[in-house]
Order: sequence, then C-alpha cells, then structure tokens
Amino acid sequence: MERGRHLDSLRSGQDRPARLRHNRRMRDRENSRPLWSLASLGFAAIAAQSILLREAMAATGGSELSWGIVLAIWLAGMGAGARVSVRWSFRSLAPCWYPILLLLLAAGGVVVLRAAPAVLGSAPGEIASVLSAFWLWVAAVIPASFSGGFAFPLLAEQLGPSRAGIAYAADSVGALVGGVGITFMLLATDAIAALCLTIGLVLAATLARRQVWLSALVIVVFAASSLPLSSLAANWSWRWSGRMGSLSHWHESAYQRLELSSGLPANLYGDGRLIASIPDPYRTEPRAHLLMLLHPEPTSVVALGCLADWSFASFLQHPSVQSLTLIETDPALPDVLPGWLGTHIGRDLDDSRIIVASQGPVRALDSIPDADLILLLDGDPVSLRANRTRTTGFFSRCRDRLRKGGILVLRSGVGDTYTAGSGGRLLEILIASLRSVFTNVRAIPGEDVLLLASDSDLSNALSLSKLESRWWDRDLRPEIFSPEMLELLLDPSRAPLLHSRIDATKAPLNTISSPTAVIVAAARTEGRTYSEALTLLTAIEKRSTLYLLVLLAATVLLLLALIPLRQTHSNVIAAVIGGSSMGHWIVLLAAWQATQGSVFAHVGALSACFMAGLAFGAFSSRWTRSPVRCVPLILGTAAVLTLATATGLPLLLPLPIIPALLLMAGMTTGSAFTGIAELAAGNDTRTGSAIAFAAEEVGAMIAALLVGLILLPCMGIHLTAAALALIQIAAIPMAYVSTRRP
Repeated sequence: MERGRHLDSLRSGQDRPARLRHNRRMRDRENSRPLWSLASLGFAAIAAQSILLREAMAATGGSELSWGIVLAIWLAGMGAGARVSVRWSFRSLAPCWYPILLLLLAAGGVVVLRAAPAVLGSAPGEIASVLSAFWLWVAAVIPASFSGGFAFPLLAEQLGPSRAGIAYAADSVGALVGGVGITFMLLATDAIAALCLTIGLVLAATLARRQVWLSALVIVVFAASSLPLSSLAANWSWRWSGRMGSLSHWHESAYQRLELSSGLPANLYGDGRLIASIPDPYRTEPRAHLLMLLHPEPTSVVALGCLADWSFASFLQHPSVQSLTLIETDPALPDVLPGWLGTHIGRDLDDSRIIVASQGPVRALDSIPDADLILLLDGDPVSLRANRTRTTGFFSRCRDRLRKGGILVLRSGVGDTYTAGSGGRLLEILIASLRSVFTNVRAIPGEDVLLLASDSDLSNALSLSKLESRWWDRDLRPEIFSPEMLELLLDPSRAPLLHSRIDATKAPLNTISSPTAVIVAAARTEGRTYSEALTLLTAIEKRSTLYLLVLLAATVLLLLALIPLRQTHSNVIAAVIGGSSMGHWIVLLAAWQATQGSVFAHVGALSACFMAGLAFGAFSSRWTRSPVRCVPLILGTAAVLTLATATGLPLLLPLPIIPALLLMAGMTTGSAFTGIAELAAGNDTRTGSAIAFAAEEVGAMIAALLVGLILLPCMGIHLTAAALALIQIAAIPMAYVSTRRP
C-alpha cells in the first residue's frame, strides 16, 4: 500500500526530489550493468588466457616457445571478434552470459590441448611440437578469444558515447582481480580445478543480482566437483598420452605438472618429459660411482637432479662423504616423491649426511656449504627455466662454492657419436660457457657426454689407473658396479677426439640475458617431431644480429613512410602500442622465468600487475582534456620504460622491478586507448573501441610471434627490449602529426 502511494506521488509530481532520486538510482543501476559485465569479461578472459598458457606449456614440455604461439592466436581471435562485432551482433544473448561462454569455450580448449598426443598420433613420451601442429593451437585458443573480442565492443556501446576508456578500464579491473585470483587458485590446486572454480564464481556473481540462494548453491556445487573433475582429467590425459601402465600419482607444482606411473619401475614425467625411471640401477649406479671416483676424497658433495633417479643412494656408499646436498629444479619433488614411492626412498633420505634444499638451484647455491664435487645432472636447457643451471652466471656461482681442487660435472643430453647439427651446436655452447669461467674443461664420452670443469688439473680425474686405485682404497662392494666397468665408462679410445673439439670450440656464451642454448636445445628436442621451423630458427641464431637488424630497420622505415597516409594513423599507432606492450610483457615474463623459474604458477599475478596499470591508465584518461594529444607523450614514456628493461634491471632485481615495470607498461597502454579510439571514430564508442581494440590486438599478435619465437630466442632480453623501444620512438612522429590535424 505504502509503495503504491509512493509511486502515485512520483507520477503526480507531488514529490519531485524523490522522483529525481528514483530516476538517478535507476539510471545508475542501468549503467552499472555493462560495467559489471565488462569487469566479469576481463576476469574470465585473464583466467582463460592464463590457464591456456599453462596447459600449452605443459603440452610442449615446459617450452616458453608456446607463449608466442598461444598469445598470437589469442590476440588474433580477440581482434577478429572485435572487428566482427562492429557490423554484426548476437543480441539475443544477454551481456552477462558472455563471460560464461568464454570460460566454457576455454574449457574445451584445455581438453584439446590435453588430447594433443592422441590427436597428433605422437609416440608415448613424445611431447607436442610447438610449431608443426599450429592448427591444434588454433582449435584450442580461437573459440574463447574470439568470443571475448566479440563481446567487448557490444558491452562498451551500452555505456554511451565517448566512453571507450571507461569500458577498457572496467575490463582491466576485472582482469586485475582475475589475475590475482587465478594465481592463488593455481598455487593451491591444478588448472582444471581452478577453471572449474572460476566458472562457478562468474556464474554465481551473475545470478547473485536476482537469486542469492541459487548463487551460493552454484559456488558449493562447483567447488565440490572441482577435485573429482581434476582427477578425471588427469587420468584422461594419461591415457591420451599413450604411456605404459596407469597413472598412480600426479601433482601440479609451481613449476610443472608431475606424473608417476604405477608399478615398478615407475616412470616420472615432468610436463610430459621423462625425468627418471625408478628404480633404474643398471643405468644410474655405474654413473653415480664414476662421478664420485673423479675426486680423490669427496667430503662435501652438491648434486642437482639426483633425487628422482635415486642415484644419491650410491653417492652415500663412498665413505669419505660427510655431507650431500640435494637440489632439484622443482623444489616440490622432495616433498611429493617420498609419499609416492613409499618407505624406501624415505629411509635413504633420513641419512644424517643428507641436506635437502628447499629452494630452487639459483637461490640454494647461496646457502650451501663449500663443496668438493658439484654435479649438475638435470636436463638440457630446453626452456628458460631449465636454462638457469646452464648459464655462465650459474657456473660462476658454482665456482665460488668449490674448494681448492674441486670439480664441476655437467651432464649434457648429447652423445659423442653424433655431434653434428643442433646437438653439436649445443655441446659447443656449453663448452664455451664453461671455458669462460673455469681454467680446464674436459669430457667423458658416452650416450650423455659428461663435461668436467675445474681450476685444477683434471688429468688424474680421467686416469683409469687412478680411478681403479680409488675404488680399491674405498673398499666398495656394490652389486652392479665393478672396477672392470671403468674402462667402458671412460672409453679412452674416443676421448681424444672429443677433447680436440673442446680445445677448438668457438661458440657464443649462454647467459640469462642471451640464452643461446635454449633455441638449440629446443630444436634438438623438436627435431624428433620434424619441426623444420625450429631448424630455421637455429640457422637464424648463428647470424641473428645481421638478419634482425635488417628486419628492425625495415619496420622503422615503414613507420616513417606511412606518416603522409593520415587515414591509417589510428590503426598503425594502435598496432604499435599494442605490439610494443605485448613484446615488453613477454620480455619481462622471460626475465621472471629466467630468474625465478615459476611462470607456470605466477602468470596470472604477473598479468594482474599489467592489468592494474591498464585500469589506472584508462581511468586517468578521463581527467585529460584532450586524450588524443597525449598519445605522442605516452609513446615516448613507453619507450623509456622499455629502455629500462634493456639495461638489465629486471635481471638484477626481478622481484620489485619486474612487477613495477609491468604496472607502468600497463599504465601507458591503458592511457593511450581513449585517445586512439577518439582518433579512429570520434565520439562513436562502439566503432572507436572496436577499431582501436582490434588494431591493438593485431599489433600484439604480430609482436607475440616475432618476440616469442624469433627476437627473444635469437637476440636475448637486452637487445629485444632495445629493438622494441626503437620501434616506439619511430612511431612518435606519426602520432604527433595525426593528433594535430588541421
């Protein structure tokens, strides 16, 4: 009754202030709906992108080359969707359901990526190729990204004219929250559970405006079903991979996806690559004893990558060992393996001489005691994360931890019987990097060449008689190994040829900023899947400076030549800003991976830093009288930030510098969006936001391919950042001319 009288008074005009307040509330409610939908879209998009990136890395053995492919396809889909929505829209679908649709399509993409081995017909244990199965990445990524790009202009249009910056900011705020949230979910659980929880949260938020009880029920249902779905997906993935046996245990750490087969011997996989067969005494025990015999009296030993194959138990049989420090590239292994493998490995780890490092290899070296032997037995540097233990900087840290007469032993995955092609190139790079740090470098031939490095003479370490004498002095009695096997392991007849190659090696050094070994190691691995593209990249790497300088010069000249063509300015400037920001983002992501090794879990949080800058930059453009005239200044600021990355600051102080640079790079990108949208279509929000968004995504797509697949692997972090800064500077004249039209 009272409500009816109130409405009657509003209609009759007797309560004009109340009517104005009512109209204002209704208008605010209507305006909040597209903002809420845009924020939900950003939340869903960043979650889907992070999970698809993570799944792509796991499908390709942890290779960061998947970044360029997945991001390029994602951005192409977003740009295509935005352009299509300018002329055609699916009005029957309510705006609030676009984020749900995006997440459901991303779930389908996850299924496609996990089914890659079965779809491609890969052999058991063979990882998916980064480049040769391009159509598979398209099928996995395009549906979700296209739906996101299609929805953005439609939602932005509902905000009214000249509101492109507000739409961009709302989308970025949602992405900021989504990036932080997905990171916490990925650290606490796995990708499938995180995706399930994300769908539940977005659906619950959509329903909460009308039915709160149903919203709460949705959250409970999706949370309860997340873990069973994860287990089901893990078993499906195992069967699709075609591996022997059944899946016994699995775990997604902050670094990789770990899987263990049932039965004995059990096979342990990390991102699809075989880490170890457990137990494998006929392979690991002879090598373990040989390594310990290289030093006359190893009292302190540091071993990297020796836990999974159980070789550390053989080290402890040598009576001189007083401390054995075990380090793993994935610190989660010491936590999960004892529970998976039972009491045997746990009993061996209880030895009082063992110290298990709780950190990754780079940080662990700062806290370990000085050593007589440092054994680097982890895998080849097929990724930036794996490359952390194969750089000159890491070798220098090891040298500082070696006592007088100490020896560093590095296992390569290259056999001495075939040292041509990418395998020989990888061996040369590793040898050159070791020689830049140590006085003497020698090798032991075999299926996996062992490189020895020391500042002392290594002749005794490779003397068959010396090793046999040490064997008898230590009174060793293992069941599998005997001193007669030493001659087979050392293979003196093949050693001189290998040593002559070491003395004649001239190859570039492998560093964090210039990871020359990564592209070669990746090409060697992917060569098994007939990836001609990586073979081409390896050839480019040898003459990268000349080729890439020509490419850079052509790009700069093209930007300068387009200045008279005013009709192209908005698209070109948007493409440069989108491309340079995406390239800078990939470079900073690579710097984080090279120093911290944890992009697998932290990609959402790093993206959130960038999105926070996008949101702030887009909101701040409202306070500018003429956003269009600010575009040249924004380009100059972005170039300064990219040059700061080129100086190497992110590698020296990654934790504060990389998030800060991501934040500031996002601010420049977000603050430019309003000006570009107005330059493209004036006050038409839908058309301007669509054109600017599409051009920006196309530029970002091109940058993702060039930076992720060519510039970064071949030129390294410093030169790639410098090249991006030069392109930004070259676009300033065009921006200046276009923003000051007569």
